[in-house]
Amino acid sequence: MAGQTALQALRDKGKMKVGDSILIFGGSGGVGSLAIQFAKALGAAKVTTTSSSVDLCKGLGADEVINYHNDDVLTKLGTDKFNVVFDTVGGIENWKIGQKVISKGGTYVSIVGDGVSLGKMIPRLIYRKYIAFWNCGYDIFFTEPNAGDLETIRGWVEEGKVKAVMDQVKPFPFTLDGAKDLFTKMMSGRNKGKITMTIKE
Repeated sequence: MAGQTALQALRDKGKMKVGDSILIFGGSGGVGSLAIQFAKALGAAKVTTTSSSVDLCKGLGADEVINYHNDDVLTKLGTDKFNVVFDTVGGIENWKIGQKVISKGGTYVSIVGDGVSLGKMIPRLIYRKYIAFWNCGYDIFFTEPNAGDLETIRGWVEEGKVKAVMDQVKPFPFTLDGAKDLFTKMMSGRNKGKITMTIKE
């Protein structure tokens, strides 16, 4: 699911083309870590991402990694412009940054909201659609699972262009406490890649 989300965000919603420059907010997460690799597989000229896991993201193919803990993201981006801005983190700040660095005719794609209620989020989405209309595209979407995308991803994996990043494996037993710990880590937003839980007999 994470792979299909990343692929559809870049290829379908972002309408990414060979030679494009891509900015990914949250490059070390489950979707972001795949989006870096997919962008390269699709022919991106430059992939920039935000993450405190600098070495991990560079190892996945990112050309530039901005550690948002240490640096001001907008300052580090400077005059760079991006054809696709892919937000896997959410929040108003990322939206504001994205609007300043997206190229004319580019697309801002998000898979998350701002951590507010649906009643507050809907007006924000309408506002962003309106603002983006004058300069770029804006799309927030839900993944549509399909076999064709899985075949594309499988091909990249077999060619060695893509690898899965696993953060943590929880040992047996599969208990409520174990599931709670996994969910807590997932909701912290600090995981690297996907989190797995293994059941051993």
